Order: sequence, then C-alpha cells, then structure tokens
Amino acid sequence: MRHFDFVRRGIEDLGIPYVLNNRLVRGLDYYQHTVWEMTCSSGLLGRSQGTILAGGRYDGLTSILGGPKALPGVGWAAGIDRLAMLVPDMQIPHPMQPIPILIIPDRNKDAKRVVDDELYRYAMKAANKIREISKCGVFVFYGTESGSDSGANSCANHPQLGKQLSNVLSRSPSPRKVAIVGSNEMAQNTIVIRDTATQDQISVDIDNCKQYIED
Repeated sequence: MRHFDFVRRGIEDLGIPYVLNNRLVRGLDYYQHTVWEMTCSSGLLGRSQGTILAGGRYDGLTSILGGPKALPGVGWAAGIDRLAMLVPDMQIPHPMQPIPILIIPDRNKDAKRVVDDELYRYAMKAANKIREISKCGVFVFYGTESGSDSGANSCANHPQLGKQLSNVLSRSPSPRKVAIVGSNEMAQNTIVIRDTATQDQISVDIDNCKQYIED
C-alpha cells in the first residue's frame, strides 16, 4: 500500500481528479501495483464506451519475456478512434500554421546573394518577437541553393526571395502568413507581413506586429 499511497499523493499534488475503483481489472495478467483508466463524459461515446485510455505498471514483464531480471515498467494504450470522435465535441481549434521568416539577400562584390551575420541575427530577433506575441509557430528560412559551395559559416548564394516563397508555399498545408526581412527592414526595425492568399503585404514596426500576424 505504500507504493499506492505514493502514487495517489503524486496525483493529488498535480491536481488531477480521480476516483478509486476496487473492481477495476485490466485484461492483461502481467500488471502489478497500479492500473488506471481515463474516461470522459461525452455523449458521443456513451457510458459503456467512455474509456479513452488505460494502462498500468508491470515490473515483471521483462522476466516473463525472457529477460534476466524484472525491470520497472509502465505503459498505456489509447483508443484513437474514440479520441477522433471527441474532437468535434471538444471544439479543439485547428492549430495555426507556422510563419516562415524569409530573408532578402544582399549582393556582394561577386554578385552572389549573401546574408551576413547581422541580418541573420535580425531575422532571429523577428522570430523571437513573433513567438512572444503569437500562438503560431515560426521558423527562419535559411540555406544555400543546391550545388553551391558553402563553408560551415557561409551565407553565400542564399536563395532569392521568389524561390523561398515557392518553397514554403509548396508545403502542405501552406502558411497563411509569411514574414520578410532584409537590410532595409533591419535599418528601420520593421518587418514585412504578407498574406499568402491575397498577396497583400504591409511593413510594420517589429514591436507592433501582433495584429497583423494573427488577423
């Protein structure tokens, strides 16, 4: 009972509601100590089908399978079909697509498209700002074109903006918004937000872009 009491205290410390059921029996005979079921009260499943996840502890399973000794083990299984049936009832919102940050490269004396360290850091600053103010994810599009000769720290031959757009829009699902930064934006502490459906875009201060990100 000491182990069971320890488990119960841990659940209570986490604020997880539970009900003790002395008649709960799992179908597999190698369970030891604690077994559990997670249930829901949705009318979509009904009372008899309300269990959506169940599991328990089985320290002796490794030895049953031929192992040299019993090792601590715990596991569970979920009913994916039942979980899928609950999605409409729970009104789970569709996650927002991550926002790519595209970098407009500069041209160096050799006419190569380059992104220097300062501009790359500004793109990372923009990404961090979006993470702070928005629920959607964000990533910086960064790389060299296929076939280019790039060293470990090289930013040479960065893809032109059109190719970056084509790349991110070819993904499924494609992002609703993209953010664009370049040397001009860095100098003015701004960021360009583009709607991929309407192709409308606007330049806004990097510290005041929340409404344009989530519109």
